[in-house]
Amino acid sequence: MFRKIKEFFTMLDNIGKEKRTDDSSPRQHINYQPQPEKKPTPFWLVFINTLLPTACAIAYVCIGLFAKIWHPTWLIFFLIPLYYSLYEAIEKKNMNYFGFPVLAVGVYLLLGFIDSMYFRTCWVILFSIPLYYLIGLAVKKKNALWFLNCMVPSLCIAGYLLLGFLGGWWHPGWVIFFVVPVYYQTVAAVKKYKEERKKYDYSASRNDRSRVETMTAEEYEEHRRNR
Repeated sequence: MFRKIKEFFTMLDNIGKEKRTDDSSPRQHINYQPQPEKKPTPFWLVFINTLLPTACAIAYVCIGLFAKIWHPTWLIFFLIPLYYSLYEAIEKKNMNYFGFPVLAVGVYLLLGFIDSMYFRTCWVILFSIPLYYLIGLAVKKKNALWFLNCMVPSLCIAGYLLLGFLGGWWHPGWVIFFVVPVYYQTVAAVKKYKEERKKYDYSASRNDRSRVETMTAEEYEEHRRNR
């Protein structure tokens, strides 16, 4: 019994020490390509990235204490998310990383603080937020038609509100919404026409090839001249 237990422990001790003799699955050598070295960030840029929030706070306090303009000087803090989002958008080469909503809200508030009348009219600036990101997606997709298809309803709403608030033309300004179904039906009709035209051209070229294959040399020359 003790001999069998000793053999069992000896077998466990030899597991993994045996050399592998089967080389049926050769190792796959991975070629690691060296990554391009990233250039170090300039000192002035590191300085701005580090001290911008502190600089905005100091500027706000100084303007408030010496000029007594606490409001709307607090809008200076909008520079912080704007700067860092712009830095990230440039670094990643993607405009969607930019904090455009912060910019739109900041401009709207600034205009409203300058003249309270702008609070009733300049809210249209906020419509530029979805417009900005749709432009970014259209640039990424490289498809202007996709952008236009997405923007037609928003443009109609913005146009209707502008007509209503600026000119008081709520009626008959609502007629502008007829543009939406007309536009999409036109796009669908053009798309359907192109698809049918493509099928017709394919079938015509196929019939033309089969007819050419049965022609004699003289008939083919006459057919080529007529084309």
